[in-house]
Amino acid sequence: MSELAAVLDEAWTLLEAGVEPGRGLVTLCTVDAQGAPQGRTVVLREVSRDRGAVAVYTDARSHKLAEIGAEPRVALVLWVPEAKVQLRLTGRAQVEPGLAELWRDIPEDRREPYSHEPSPGTPIPAADAWEEQPAREKFARLTVTLSAIEHVSLADTGHSRAVFRAEQWRGTWLSP
Repeated sequence: MSELAAVLDEAWTLLEAGVEPGRGLVTLCTVDAQGAPQGRTVVLREVSRDRGAVAVYTDARSHKLAEIGAEPRVALVLWVPEAKVQLRLTGRAQVEPGLAELWRDIPEDRREPYSHEPSPGTPIPAADAWEEQPAREKFARLTVTLSAIEHVSLADTGHSRAVFRAEQWRGTWLSP
């Protein structure tokens, strides 16, 4: 295996480990209607090397879905402290609302992020002026088909950086 192939394999392995509970917090970056960048932390839920894709779950009424509807190109950033590696992913997002099979698999005590009333981002008169009303219609999977993976290592033994493009996942070294 070439050195670049090993780096790409490490990137996918770190992403796959990110779907384990408590591990996969990633920053999802979109652009709002005014052209301003928007970033928020989401939980990595699915990784597919075969399809070159990752997925997160979200409230179907959130602002990020409207942003993605207008501009489906997104970025995700994952920091893996124990490996001292940052992964920067870019791709096109697709929204799949209300998937019954996924909703059934989410334990009832884990549905709170998809249950807020009023909907996320709605002004409210006090911090606790919302309630939980879980409903499958409020749930969506956001799948990102990756166009590139950038692997940035900040190892104590030396920094390195490589980018891999989805066309056969060929890699190129970059100056860190």
